[in-house]
Amino acid sequence: MLNFLKRMAQTQKLVRAGQIAELEEHRRVLLESSRNCEPRRLLRAGYRVYSQADEDGIIREIFRRIGEGNRIFVEIGAGNGLENNSLFLLIQGWRGVWIEGSARKVLAAKTNVASAIEGGGAPARRATFSDNCKRRQDDRPTCPCERG
Repeated sequence: MLNFLKRMAQTQKLVRAGQIAELEEHRRVLLESSRNCEPRRLLRAGYRVYSQADEDGIIREIFRRIGEGNRIFVEIGAGNGLENNSLFLLIQGWRGVWIEGSARKVLAAKTNVASAIEGGGAPARRATFSDNCKRRQDDRPTCPCERG
């Protein structure tokens, strides 16, 4: 059983590596297209740290161009806290709110970011989670704003 689990983990790593290589090739093709040769295109600034699809770099470039202002973010659909568009901002000292409808993901996010808080790395204590939505037995949200 242990060998099976090890092989399964290795297979998952290989699949993920293949997906990343495919995405990088797609990005290269996009950047080489005539439409994207313009140096001011945000696509050229894209890169991933904690985001799913180069948003970390794009967001950073947008704020480089317009200024950072008060450095506050709102993330709707923050997930488990490990892969979203604002974790990179949080680590850089921004503050904000993560909103997530899944109580399970809220708990996971609080757990995942806790080590950064304790270690003094990311100022994650500044992030709050909204979990006012409850779940019905069929896993559909029931929020105070819903009428029905």
